[in-house]
Amino acid sequence: MAEAGGSSGVVDAGFITRLRKAVRDAVKGPEERREASVGVVKALVRTTPQGGPGEAWEAVAKHLQGNSTGEREGALKMVDVLLRRSQAFRTRTVACMDKVVASVVGKGEKRVPGDEADGQRLRSAALAIIRGWEEEFAGRDVKFDMATRFATTRITA
Repeated sequence: MAEAGGSSGVVDAGFITRLRKAVRDAVKGPEERREASVGVVKALVRTTPQGGPGEAWEAVAKHLQGNSTGEREGALKMVDVLLRRSQAFRTRTVACMDKVVASVVGKGEKRVPGDEADGQRLRSAALAIIRGWEEEFAGRDVKFDMATRFATTRITA
């Protein structure tokens, strides 16, 4: 297999391991390492045009269903960073917007972890992120516009 970012753009197991570790550190690692880890994730996704955004989405999605509101909030921020850098990641996010919404409002009987104040903080952070997407990307993609309206409606309901 070719190395990630090589001429064929094939994603190897080492790349996936590095990406998952960097996402984990960016989402729930020590505060002093988070920013550097976000930079690593951005660089890894940028250097792998084939497969990188999909692998990044899978790594981040795991944390969207995390056991704490802080982990979920960190994952939402990671989605925001990657969505702004990659059209492929934007497309994946639109296709999985229900997972983003479920991470904020819960799904069925699965409640968002923490108390009501934590839940409100998470909803506020998510709305700020999604409204930022609406401002930056409005009118460029009908599916994206519909997905952000859906998310905003569900989070504020």
